[in-house]
Amino acid sequence: MYDDPHYIVDEQTGRITFDTQHRYYKLESKVFSSNGVNIDAIKTIDEYFEHTKAFHHEIRAAFHEYIRNKKPGTLENKLTRSLILGDKEEVARLDLLINKINKANLKVIK
Repeated sequence: MYDDPHYIVDEQTGRITFDTQHRYYKLESKVFSSNGVNIDAIKTIDEYFEHTKAFHHEIRAAFHEYIRNKKPGTLENKLTRSLILGDKEEVARLDLLINKINKANLKVIK
């Protein structure tokens, strides 16, 4: 069975079921809709992959916008966000900070 955060696929039939509350579903739904495709009309994983391939650049841009506007939270989340956004200086700074914290065996308190 395919295992993704926002859908489940029946291996025998190839039928896809989306988690309509998941943020990836909502993001892709907007991209698909803006390209004239109703994501809820997609029935199989092959059909889904066909559309995600066709709209890859739009989905990626929407995901980057989502990450850019999201509050980072933990240092690890800030690091992941910086990696996705390509901020090499911030990645280096956070990586150094996380390594110092780990070496000192300190706990970060919010």
